[in-house]
Amino acid sequence: MIKILSGLLLSSLLLACSPTSNTPEQVSTPPAATTAGSQPAALPANAVARIGDDVITEADIDREFLRMPERVRKLKDQPAMRKNLLNNIITRRILEAEAKRQGIADDPKIRARIEQTTSTIIIQALNQRMREQQKPTEQELRSYYEAHQKNYRLPGTWRVRHILLDNEADAKAVLKRLQQGEDFAVLAKALSKDASSRDRGGELPALRQGQMGPAFDQALMALDAAHPISGVVHSRMGYHVIQWLSTQPARIRSFEEVRPQLTMQLQQQRFREWVEQTRAAAKAEILKPAYRLPDVRSPAHNPGQPM
Repeated sequence: MIKILSGLLLSSLLLACSPTSNTPEQVSTPPAATTAGSQPAALPANAVARIGDDVITEADIDREFLRMPERVRKLKDQPAMRKNLLNNIITRRILEAEAKRQGIADDPKIRARIEQTTSTIIIQALNQRMREQQKPTEQELRSYYEAHQKNYRLPGTWRVRHILLDNEADAKAVLKRLQQGEDFAVLAKALSKDASSRDRGGELPALRQGQMGPAFDQALMALDAAHPISGVVHSRMGYHVIQWLSTQPARIRSFEEVRPQLTMQLQQQRFREWVEQTRAAAKAEILKPAYRLPDVRSPAHNPGQPM
């Protein structure tokens, strides 16, 4: 387990770099810089390593664990995990210092990426905080569900097999063989022109009304356990013989089924409303007319009307 998680630490902290061959105990710790008559600078009591004047402490290692997945954070007190994490901190800080020495951090493109990443992280954290604060109550969820049940309706579906033929005469010949007791799936594999279902004995994915056209729907609605085989059905695809397998009636998804979806939906709705309120309170003003968006509430704004 430690070996697997150690690999996770390495890959998450240093995606492009192999771990150094030194362990934390092997990292050279140079003496503190001194001047004539001066004493070495005192190290914090929780110091664990040093790169020149850059001191790494136990608290730094604890903070690094916050970057890790939950299953890794639970192991933050295990010595082997802390050793691996310290080793990665050392390597990353050395590379970061070298990048700064080479002026990479001052490159305008890199600065822009850093600023964008910082902005994204902060906004995501704000988003999460506001969603938690705006989490709907049980009563609010149930009220919303009751008012919008039509949005959670699942249409009825059929499970069927079919044999697709090029002409009516062939379809009638297949239907006669089925009426004489031959196996539907065997005939479908041998004769059906539908390559997508042929190897499954003609079985189609669950069908909803309208998917296969009016004639197919009409035939399906006439089939049941007592009358599982259709006559010849003509559609835009060709000529079918259909075997009914089962029917799933239309239904409304239960409250418990949609609770997670409802919670997310209401949180998103409230967050959007909060964003609009925050924008309005900030009173931002676009100074150049060319950058102003059209007012969709205005009668003059009609994107569907030709100019």
